[in-house]
Amino acid sequence: MSIGFLIYFIHHVAASIQASSILTAITAETRAAIKSLFPEPLGAPGKTLEDETLPDRAEWYPLASEATGYLQHIHVEGVTDFARKHSVILKIEQRSGDFVSPGTSLVSTDRPLEEDAAAELRTNFSTGEFRTVDQDPGFGIRQIVDIAMKALSPGVNDTSTAVSCLDYLGALLCQLAGCRLVSLFPATDGVQRVIAPASSFEHFLAKSVDEIRHSASGNVTILRHIIQLLARVAGATSDPSHRAALLLHAQLASELASHSIRTPYDRVRISEEIALTRDALHASMTALPPLSEKQAVCT
Repeated sequence: MSIGFLIYFIHHVAASIQASSILTAITAETRAAIKSLFPEPLGAPGKTLEDETLPDRAEWYPLASEATGYLQHIHVEGVTDFARKHSVILKIEQRSGDFVSPGTSLVSTDRPLEEDAAAELRTNFSTGEFRTVDQDPGFGIRQIVDIAMKALSPGVNDTSTAVSCLDYLGALLCQLAGCRLVSLFPATDGVQRVIAPASSFEHFLAKSVDEIRHSASGNVTILRHIIQLLARVAGATSDPSHRAALLLHAQLASELASHSIRTPYDRVRISEEIALTRDALHASMTALPPLSEKQAVCT
């Protein structure tokens, strides 16, 4: 029995440290976090993160952290109940996953708090030595991107692992494209008492592909796979703003390919992928909103 368990243990360790196993575990955990944070499908009625605006206040009063580490969890119900009980407006200054230290503003209030009330509010912010995915799906994306970056480094040059990373990132983006990115802090009694930093599909998309694209100069396989990823995500959403962001990243990949790939044969292959992506986006191109100033500069 001891020999049998030893053999099983060796096999389990060898399998668990393979890149495919790590990617599968990270993706499963991140998908669960996305489903928990954003359970409603795109198009469901209600306020989205982008709809939130700060109330017009002359002055905000910051509440500083007393701990050092990563913000792992914000107790949503506790913060909401505190705001209602004390009749204050709270502005969350840090997202889950941000690093805080003593003096870092965790939250701001529309009026000064008593010392006991401030201590009570701080108990709703949990910090730790490392980031977690529970309220921070961007961390899951960050881990997959890091694996891809290591795979693309000159010392490793593991294109297959980088391609797998893009496949898993595409799956997460397709899931996010179908979600309504709502605030974690709903209004209570018709009053929006807690305002949280906004995250958007465009934010997650840029986090997923920007760094990998920067490291893919001259790499035909990775550039083609980035474009294929964008086309696949385009097929999962009909939202005009999503499609505008996908088109922007397709244009950026096309521009990088034109500058870094010298072989005409490979440039033709990239052009074919770009054409397919544009076709996938063509159905709603007339509904695309004008590019923002930032997007226009990039394009």
